[in-house]
Amino acid sequence: MAITDLLAYLSSWAAVLGMALLAAIGLLSGRFSWLTGRWSIDAVMRIHQQLGRVVLILFMAHPLFYFLGDIRMSGSGLGLGFLALFALIAVVVMALSRDELPMRYEAWRRSHGLLAIGALGLGLAHAQSGGWLGQTIPAVHWGLVGSTAVGVMALAWIYVIRPWALLRRPFRVVGLREMADRTWALRLQQVSGPALRYQAGQFAWIKTQSAFGLHDHPFSIATAPAQSEAADRPVELGFLIKAVGDFTSHLEQHVPLGQTVYLDGPYGTFGQGLVQAPRLLLVAGGIGLAPLLSVLQARRDWLRSNPASLVTQVVIGNRHPGQYFADQDLTDSPGLGLQVHRLVSEPTKSWTGLVGQTDATGLGPLLPADPADWQALVCGPPPMMQTVQSVLVKHGFKRNQIHMETFKT
Repeated sequence: MAITDLLAYLSSWAAVLGMALLAAIGLLSGRFSWLTGRWSIDAVMRIHQQLGRVVLILFMAHPLFYFLGDIRMSGSGLGLGFLALFALIAVVVMALSRDELPMRYEAWRRSHGLLAIGALGLGLAHAQSGGWLGQTIPAVHWGLVGSTAVGVMALAWIYVIRPWALLRRPFRVVGLREMADRTWALRLQQVSGPALRYQAGQFAWIKTQSAFGLHDHPFSIATAPAQSEAADRPVELGFLIKAVGDFTSHLEQHVPLGQTVYLDGPYGTFGQGLVQAPRLLLVAGGIGLAPLLSVLQARRDWLRSNPASLVTQVVIGNRHPGQYFADQDLTDSPGLGLQVHRLVSEPTKSWTGLVGQTDATGLGPLLPADPADWQALVCGPPPMMQTVQSVLVKHGFKRNQIHMETFKT
């Protein structure tokens, strides 16, 4: 095989593989419970982001191989190919620099989806107009068509089919109050439809304007399943939300009492299988306490029908005492063996508790002497979780004893 033919062959396969992976990325958007129910949302989204980079490399390698082989490219297919490449570059750049872009999340998300489907469609049109590999091997042609169909169906599920299903299960805002400094408790009650079922530690996307709208926001569920599944009353769920952005800083405007909202969820695997752990350590940073409260309450509910002697230790880190909340949910109960430690990094004059952060100095002395039979759940800002993980590992926790989950939308 001549070097020119080899480069043309590699170029075509780079494009084919890139198209297949681009379609797969649509399935890894975090909105498919059959995936996030098996793996954590953190793992799914990490693969989603890494595959995006791989696809970009493959799409850029496609014309590079032609250039290296001095292979002539012409016709309308050439323009379609470059348009597909530019669309994909825009998708990746926008994803990597989302926090720096002067764009609202809803506009960013709409652009992200449209550019991705544009890259798929333009890529298929480019291949149809001059892809000799697809013309030579029919299976490749149908593989490209199938990849495009999978990508389109994934986006159709996210933006059309799933929202249509959510219309059958509306919720109403029945409670909204400020719990602590910039921390709000939101309570929703299901109005109709099949009862929402979830597990402690999971989260859901709250859609506030329309089931089909892009104004949705992910929040951890702070209540336990048994609290919302009583047969004699409608399903109710609680969320704890910190005011940090446009939406969360104006909750009274976006989710007033009586407003109808829709819940896309539940998602995630955080805390699953650990409710009955004999010894459980919960480490929270700020609002990261929300899913841990769900696990803690589910632990209490389990003890009511399964008498046991558990050990539960909670460590909460905040900047100042005014950020603490949920004291009523952090009281001991029979069999729970609860110990609660509160840390603040900026104490007030009246503060009589612990001073410090959830690092080696503040967290280290609070850890069990022998962590061999302990499980740890950690939730908070990513830097805090990395620090806590490092402290736990140095203290003797194995990595499979430490459970963390982050998600960035």
